[in-house]
Amino acid sequence: MRYLPKIFFILLCFTLFSCMLAGKDYVRPEPSAWEMKKWDDRFDTNLSNAPLSPKVLARWWSTFENKTLTSLIERAASANLDIRTAKAQLRRARAERNITEAAGSPQATIGGSAQRNSEPSGGSNLYRASLDASWEVDLFGGIARSIEASEANLQAVKEGQRDVLITTLAETALNYNDLVSLKRRKTIVNQNLQAQEKYFKIISAKQKVGSAIQLDVDRARSNVESVRSQIPAFDQKISQIKNRIAVLLGKNPGSLNSELSSITQLNLPSEKIAIGVPANVLRRRPDVRKAERQLAAESARVGVATSDLYPKLTLNGSIGLESLSPSGLLTSIAPRVQYTLFDGGRIREQIKAQSAMQEEALIQYERTILNALEDVQNSIVSYAKEQERSRSLRTVKQSALSATKLAQSQYRVGETDFITVLDAQRTQLDAEDQLIQNEAQIVGNLIRLYKSLGGGWDSMNQVEG
Repeated sequence: MRYLPKIFFILLCFTLFSCMLAGKDYVRPEPSAWEMKKWDDRFDTNLSNAPLSPKVLARWWSTFENKTLTSLIERAASANLDIRTAKAQLRRARAERNITEAAGSPQATIGGSAQRNSEPSGGSNLYRASLDASWEVDLFGGIARSIEASEANLQAVKEGQRDVLITTLAETALNYNDLVSLKRRKTIVNQNLQAQEKYFKIISAKQKVGSAIQLDVDRARSNVESVRSQIPAFDQKISQIKNRIAVLLGKNPGSLNSELSSITQLNLPSEKIAIGVPANVLRRRPDVRKAERQLAAESARVGVATSDLYPKLTLNGSIGLESLSPSGLLTSIAPRVQYTLFDGGRIREQIKAQSAMQEEALIQYERTILNALEDVQNSIVSYAKEQERSRSLRTVKQSALSATKLAQSQYRVGETDFITVLDAQRTQLDAEDQLIQNEAQIVGNLIRLYKSLGGGWDSMNQVEG
């Protein structure tokens, strides 16, 4: 009982000083970029500055109404190796946070021993047991700031995992879209090849009866092989994209070839796409949230470095028992105060270094915000301008189709030769190929826009390790 006044005095000191946290409390900054009221809406598209729909954005791929794409994305979300790696990193960050929290708790160890003493008149047994405990009292908040930094780091890692998820889902959709486009374009090439082969047969037949020269035959053969040479390149790209999709799903390359042999085109949503206002998008994007949490962690670490300027108080206590007699019970409580009297300015320079790291994190946070705004704005412009291009390409296709029909009609009545027909067909097929690429580009730009808006990370509960 004689130790109670000392314990009471120590606890009183702890109560008085525990509110004195070293360093400044963190306040999230909001740079001038947050003051943007809306995106550039001068484009005649199906985009709208209406508020974001969390439900639509969370599962943006559903707007394409493609079951195969939905299946691929759901499997990628659960099996992709980058996502699994991010989950492991999250578990590690959570464990590191718990380790930091444990540093602020009392530490205790227990030990014991037994010894046999031999004497001429007989022997005796000697037993020892001990319980040692220590506790660093967080007078100036160094441990509290460490826990604060560790918690902010854990949140930053969680946002990083969400960013990986967003990227994986978008990459899966983009590769699927490219695969559809390549297959459609290969169909156009095959149609062109058939037309060129037909023309080659006609010219060869005419050359045999003397109504065509060898130059026309050689030119026709060159056209056939030129078109045929495009097919292996398409096959190569198609195979590579199938392998990429398989790897995105955590599977061996080639394992999805059968499933991806029959796929359907992605169509644009019929309703207007709400893109919201910049501030809401910035609050949603995981890369911005991650940068802000990293800034919070660096700010807390300034407090950790500052706490080294102040004394540290550690309570040490022990309870020992020797032999079997109650009188052998020994108890001691010994507070220990440690203060760095002279260190050549190391602590203050450490504070300066950590303050500089905090400033770097603030600059990185502002840079991330600007990059996010640029990403969204570029996605809007790309989506809009490609749609403008689409209107021109549709006109080109329609004109080329009319020219082909006219050439065929004139050829049937002998008003033109077959070369004119083939040239018209080739022009028509080229226009169709450009339009297919344009349609794929529009869909791809929309996928990138959904990604830039931060869509998908809250869709499948994939943010926990």
